[in-house]
Amino acid sequence: MAKTTAETFRDRIVDFQRINVNELQPHPRNARLHPVRQRQAVKGLLTELGYVDAYIARKTPDGQLQILDGHLRHEETPDQEVPVLIVDLDEHEAETFLLTFDRTGEMAEWDIDMVTELLQKQPIENEDVKAAFDAKFLEKVLNAGEPKKEQQGPLFVPESMQGMAGGENPADPADPGAESEVDATGEPVRRGPDGEILGPLEERSPFVVTTDAIFPSSNKWGIPDLMPEMLAGEDCIPTGVYDKKPNPDADPPNENRLFIYGAYSSKDDTRGGVLAFYTQDENFENIWTDAHKIGVEKIMGGGWKAVMVPDFSKHMKAPLILQLYEEYRSRWCARFWQELEIKIIPHLSWTDERTWDVAFGTVPKGAPVVSTQCRSQGGGRYVRWTEANDEKRKWFYDGLRAAVETIQPKHFLIYGGAEHYDRLKPHLPEGPEYHFYYSFRTMIGNQRDAQVEKSLHKKGVTQ
Repeated sequence: MAKTTAETFRDRIVDFQRINVNELQPHPRNARLHPVRQRQAVKGLLTELGYVDAYIARKTPDGQLQILDGHLRHEETPDQEVPVLIVDLDEHEAETFLLTFDRTGEMAEWDIDMVTELLQKQPIENEDVKAAFDAKFLEKVLNAGEPKKEQQGPLFVPESMQGMAGGENPADPADPGAESEVDATGEPVRRGPDGEILGPLEERSPFVVTTDAIFPSSNKWGIPDLMPEMLAGEDCIPTGVYDKKPNPDADPPNENRLFIYGAYSSKDDTRGGVLAFYTQDENFENIWTDAHKIGVEKIMGGGWKAVMVPDFSKHMKAPLILQLYEEYRSRWCARFWQELEIKIIPHLSWTDERTWDVAFGTVPKGAPVVSTQCRSQGGGRYVRWTEANDEKRKWFYDGLRAAVETIQPKHFLIYGGAEHYDRLKPHLPEGPEYHFYYSFRTMIGNQRDAQVEKSLHKKGVTQ
C-alpha cells in the first residue's frame, strides 16, 4: 500500500557535487572527538576501499560549504575532490543534526550470526580497520558456535619472567624437574601443553603479559634493567628516515630505514627497519595499555632489525615522581621487547639534572648505540627546539654531556638534529660518533617544498 502524503518525509538534499576537500569548512560546533584508534581505522578504510560515502554539508549565508558529517575524513584526506551531498538546513537544524545523526547510528545492535557469516566470508585483513572492533566483540564473533575450550597455560614464558603474571614455563608440564631438552643446534626445545614442539619464537605467541609484571632491576627506583646482549649494534644504525620511497634494488627494500610509529601503513615493508616513537604520546599509548597485543603484532611481527626505547614525554614542571613513571614504563616496554628477542636502542630523555641518574645511570655502560631527540627538549612537549630559550637549550646541552660521561656510548643518534646541526655542533661532547636525522615532519615538508618548486619551475614561475 502506498504511503499517504501525511506519512512522507521532506527531502532536504538539494544537490550533489564533487568538490575539492579544501573548499569544505568544518562546523565550529562539531562535538565529536576522534581518538588515534578511530583515525587509523578510518584511514585504513579509505586506503583499502576509497570513498564509498559522501560528505554531508550545508551552504551557509556567506556561500561556504559547512561540513555536517565527514569531519574526520576531511582531516585525513589529502588535496583531492570528494563527493558531497548538499542539504538545505538552517543553523538551528544543522546543530540538531550534529547532535543526533551519529548518535542514532550508535543505537543499532549487531546480529552476531550475520557478522560471523560476513567475517568468515570476507575476513578483515587491514590491521587498522580490524582495530575498529572491540577485541572482546571480535573474540565473541569468531568463536561463535565453537565448543568452549579448556584454558591452557601460556605457550612461552621468558626465563627471567617465569612465575610472574601467568605461571611457570610449561615446556615440560609432566616433569618440571626433567633435564632440559635441546635440538641439534643446542637450542632449548620448548613443548606446548600437549607435548608438541613449539616453533621458532617468531612463529609462536608469548604468554599474555600485563603491565603488572615486574622485570629484574638493579637500581633503587625499580626501573627494569636492559639486557646488554640484546642492545642493538652498529649494524642497526639507521641510514635515514623512511620517506615512503622504498629502494627497489634492496632486499628488504627498507633495511636500516628509521620508521616513526604511526607514520607508515600496514602495506609498507618494515622488515629490517628501525622503529622509533618520535610522535605525540597518545599515538603510541597502546604499547603500554595493550602491551601484549602490540608487542606481538606490531613490534614482534614487524620484522624490525631494532626498536628504540619509547619516548614517553617528561615535563620539566611535572613532579619528579611522574617523570620517573614515564621512564619506568618506557624501559618496561623495552625490556619486554628484549624478552621477545628484539634488539633495543636505548633512547635518552631528560629534563633537569634531577633526572640524570635515572635516565643515564640505568643504561648499560658502553652501550653500542643510544639516541635522543632535539625537537622538544628542555621544558615541555609543546616547546619546540626553535622556540626554546637559551636556558632551556642549556639544560639539553648539560644533559647531553652527562649522558656521554655516564654511558660512554660508541654512537649517538640525534633525531631532529639535522635541521639544528649548526646550533648543536659547538656543544657536542667528544667521544661518540654522532648521527643526525631530519625529523619526519621536516623531511616531508622539504619534499613538498621541492615538489612545489619543481611544479612552479615547469610553469615558468620563479620565487
